[in-house]
Amino acid sequence: MENENQKKGIDLFVFLQGIWEKRFFIIKSICVGLFLGILIAFSIPKQFQAEVKYLINDDLIAKREQGISIATLMGLNIKDICAIEIPKDMYPEFAKSTNVLSKLATRRVRLQEGQDITLFDYVINYQKEPWWNKILNLPATVKNWFADSDKVVVSDAEWNEHSLSLTQQRFINYLRENIQVETDENKAIGYVRVTAQNAVVAAEIANFVTQSLEKRITEIRHEKLEQELLLAQKMYENSEHEYQMMLERYETSVLKNRVESYSPVKLDIAFNLYNMLARQYEIMKVNADLSGKALEILQPAVASDIAISPHKKKIIIGLMFVLGCLSILWCLFKQAWEIDYKK
Repeated sequence: MENENQKKGIDLFVFLQGIWEKRFFIIKSICVGLFLGILIAFSIPKQFQAEVKYLINDDLIAKREQGISIATLMGLNIKDICAIEIPKDMYPEFAKSTNVLSKLATRRVRLQEGQDITLFDYVINYQKEPWWNKILNLPATVKNWFADSDKVVVSDAEWNEHSLSLTQQRFINYLRENIQVETDENKAIGYVRVTAQNAVVAAEIANFVTQSLEKRITEIRHEKLEQELLLAQKMYENSEHEYQMMLERYETSVLKNRVESYSPVKLDIAFNLYNMLARQYEIMKVNADLSGKALEILQPAVASDIAISPHKKKIIIGLMFVLGCLSILWCLFKQAWEIDYKK
């Protein structure tokens, strides 16, 4: 046992001695990691993020629940017929729809003093890429040299949602990848975050997308509320017609001295129903007129000078650590192989 422990101690000492002998190789590997880290970290374009914080207004839904109370008591399930509550997980789909993003193409942004261009032009022509992307895209670039040059150029103003060009689809995909919509179910608070290489562009996109989202959801809620209002109006008019018909029959019975053949209790029931539906219809009309926006912007997006990426220190230190560990493992592997080869 003592001999085995002694051998293990000797082997460990031999490995440590081998690593110490290769210390210059390890230091060189760490320096290579430092060089590669600096090269990669400073080649990645900066990314800026803008955030809009909004409040989901549920007052319209509460008013709507009050407005259908009488109809529910009558056994009419309007809630399932005209549901106006939009699932919050559908908000990103509305915000990233082609209808919304295509309108961003013609919006003008100011990159710097005296340079005012459209967002479409910025995304297509002013985006920076790492140098290795040019190497990876070299085959496609060479192919374009020999492609037909008589192609029709589609400008950013010529948009057709049912037929997008490759350049327009690239613009839409870029926006979809860099737009993030989140909602907090407990607090009824949502966020629209946009990432771009320019802080002003990120804030411009975030504000516009939030405004478009608020407009679209408000329109959908109002459309559903109008459907409910039409249904309530139809119920009110039907009850009024029934009451008037019953009142005429009752008056006819009174004139013919046959009141006992027609009970006034039915007339009272019809009048009470007509009266309730009339009041409920008026309440729903008032609620429809007073209904506000679906979303209230709590904090608009502002341009920030602080970039969220790349994390240069993490990239540099990470590459130095990885190459340093790989060099140590290589030395151990090589030394173990030499020992086994000698045996």
